[in-house]
Order: sequence, then C-alpha cells, then structure tokens
Amino acid sequence: MNGSCRLSLRIHFFETCNSKNFQIVYSEGCRYSPPHPLEYEALHNKHPAIEYTVLFPDQSTQTIEVDANTRMCDIHHNIVKRLQLKHSQEYGLFFGLKDKENKAILINVAYWDYFFDDLSHIQKYYTRQHRKHATDDTPVPPPQPPPMLIFMKKIWMNAIPGQDKLADIKFHFPQEMPNYLRGYHKCSAEEAVNLSSLLFKAKYGEDKQPLDNLGDLLTHLIPKSVFKEKTPDKWKEELHASISKLKFPTKEDGKVAFLKSLHKWPTYGSVFFEVKQRSTKSMPKHLLVAVSHNGVGLIDANTKEVIDMFSFDKVPNWAFDDYSFTLVIGEGSSLSKLYMETTVGHNMDDLIMTYVGYIMNTQIKKKPSYAGIVVGESFA
Repeated sequence: MNGSCRLSLRIHFFETCNSKNFQIVYSEGCRYSPPHPLEYEALHNKHPAIEYTVLFPDQSTQTIEVDANTRMCDIHHNIVKRLQLKHSQEYGLFFGLKDKENKAILINVAYWDYFFDDLSHIQKYYTRQHRKHATDDTPVPPPQPPPMLIFMKKIWMNAIPGQDKLADIKFHFPQEMPNYLRGYHKCSAEEAVNLSSLLFKAKYGEDKQPLDNLGDLLTHLIPKSVFKEKTPDKWKEELHASISKLKFPTKEDGKVAFLKSLHKWPTYGSVFFEVKQRSTKSMPKHLLVAVSHNGVGLIDANTKEVIDMFSFDKVPNWAFDDYSFTLVIGEGSSLSKLYMETTVGHNMDDLIMTYVGYIMNTQIKKKPSYAGIVVGESFA
C-alpha cells in the first residue's frame, strides 16, 4: 500500500467515525496507538469488523469478531458467556508469539486495553527484540504473522479437580500436563509410574494400540526430572503393568483422575518461571519461582525441593525490568531482597498483581462496609 493510498484510507477512517464512536471515546477513553493495518484492510474491504482466532489450552479454537472499539474485556466476556464458565475472573487473555530462537512466549494483556492497541504493541515488541540482538550480518526477519490470542486459566483460586469438569478438561489438564512433563514438581520415580499411567489413560483412553508402541511414548509420559532413574525397558514394563490395571469410562475421567493425583502436591496450579539468582549465597543459582494461590514459592531447579513459600502478605514489594525481577520478601525488620535474572519479569509482575488484587477484592467484599470498591485489575 503506497503512502497516498494509506493517507486517504486514514482520512476516510476518521471520517467514518460517527457520533457513537466519539461517545465511546468520551466515556471509555481514547486509543493510544494509530489504527492497525488490519483495520485499514477491513475498511478497504468495507467491513468494519474482522475475524480473529482465539486458542484454548486444549488446542480448540473459536473465532471472534473485533473492531476499532473492541476491548480485551469485551472478548473476555464474550468467551465466558459462550463457554458458560464459572469463576470468570480467574481466566485471562494472552498473546503468543515466537522469540528470536523460535521459542514460544506468552505476553499478558491488560483487561481494559483496546484489542488493536495491544496487537500493535505486541508486534512492535517482536520487532524491537529482534533489532536489539541483531548484527550487521543478521538477516532481515520474515514478517511475523499476527500473534495468536490465547484464553487460559490465569489464577487458580477455585481449581479443585472434579468440581468443575469443563474447566478440568479444557483448562486445568492441558495447562498442568506440561508442568508435570517438564519435571517442575517434586516427583519420585514410583509416583511417576502411577501419574504417567493416568496420563496415558487421559490421552488414549481404552485404545489398546498405543500400548504396543509404549517405548516410543515414554518421553511424552515420564517427567524429565526422573526419566534417567530407570532404563527405558524398566519404565515400559512398569507402565504397562500399571496401565493394564486402570479402567476409566472415558478419557475425560482419566484427565480428572490425573489432576486429583497432582492436586495433593503443594505446587499444583502453579505457574513456573525459570530464573537465575546470584544475590543470596544460601540459595542455589538456578531457581524455579512458582506463583500460585499459596503465594510465591522458591524451588531448587535441580532437586525440585521447595526452599521456601511466601504467602502474598509476605511479599510487600517487587520490581522488574527487561532482564531481571527483584522480589522483596519477609515483614518488618526481616525484609530481604532476592535479585533474579529473567526476561519474563513482566509476566511475573502481572501474575502476582492479579493474585494480590483478587485477594484484596475478596477481603473487601467480606467487610460490612463494602460499597462496590474494586482494587487493582482483578476483573472482580
């Protein structure tokens, strides 16, 4: 699209804004980014809205319509209504894209932001990150396709397996399974036999054919943290015997059973962040930071032992930048700082803030003097 054509489209874009659009801007606030190229495309095709795909953790998708006035909260409400989800404030929207090493990364979005503002911001972020690491010999990156919009469980305040089967199947199971396979939880080899058998049933149900290829499926069933504790033949033998004893009417029942076994662990429902720290000599260099309804947990990345767990009232402050996250922990005169190296400090900040906001709102509503005041951006 040449400059004059883009200019004429931009002029036409603003000419087509009727009084209703101005009323929306006046009451809800203006956009902070120029119109996105997709908006120009929609205008060129004389269609005010475009279709955008939303991905769910179980790999299913839905198509939504967005226009210049669509906010993230509108998309959130739309999805919650379609799926008839309980505890809607516990879910969130994220953009997913690939970094310079082609690894998938998630970037949280603010609940009240305009959709196209966030889309522009994410795509600029991708370009900026590539330029930051580019050299004279670095090839020009191919155009990044529009990032995937992902709707998933964000905070796990009401996630007891078996109480909400829709949430268990569509969100809890597909979000917990990768954490289990990555070896983030403290899990013995004996526990892994039982859990991996349940995972097999959750994936394949009563289908007998995968049992014949069990040796090829081991890396998709056994956590990385314990895989080397037995030989492949030994894993295959023990899994085959354990799986043969399990009977579930459906795959969904197997998924709920898998979650019920995981639920016994203190790290169930956590979002894990891999970080490095050098500020505290008494702690290992490599840590997992586990953020859950229990608070912020510090885990030895090698042994998976929980070093400490701090409830949110013991985390009075934190800060982050592009390459680090600083956690202030303790209370009174015993405050201490933990400096960690990470590139996802923005996600850690958002998740902790969301949990704190949710808890504060819940406590406020329990007070007799509650008058509908909402703290933070916890969607309540």
